[in-house]
Amino acid sequence: MSTATTLARPGTVLADLLPTSRVRDAALVLGGAVLTGLAAQLSVPVPGSPVPVTGQTFAALLVGTALGARRGFLSSPCTRSPVWPACRGSRAAPPARGPSPSAT
Repeated sequence: MSTATTLARPGTVLADLLPTSRVRDAALVLGGAVLTGLAAQLSVPVPGSPVPVTGQTFAALLVGTALGARRGFLSSPCTRSPVWPACRGSRAAPPARGPSPSAT
């Protein structure tokens, strides 16, 4: 009687169970970005708070867990954006100018 055991190396994620190729990695990253983008469209209003909870939080955790740190980071749309302020939205406050209040 034998018992089949599979020893996974530390740091193995779900995506590592598929055969390795650059095309597979690109497809996983693209799929993670699409999932995060679609989940961001789902919002649940929180009573007493002006800020709704979106599905983006859950999707980011799911993608990061399934793809691992490197592919999860690459699937985040803001990490690939050449213009970081665009990820903050159009209502981002400009940086403060002049001495800080604590400098006086």
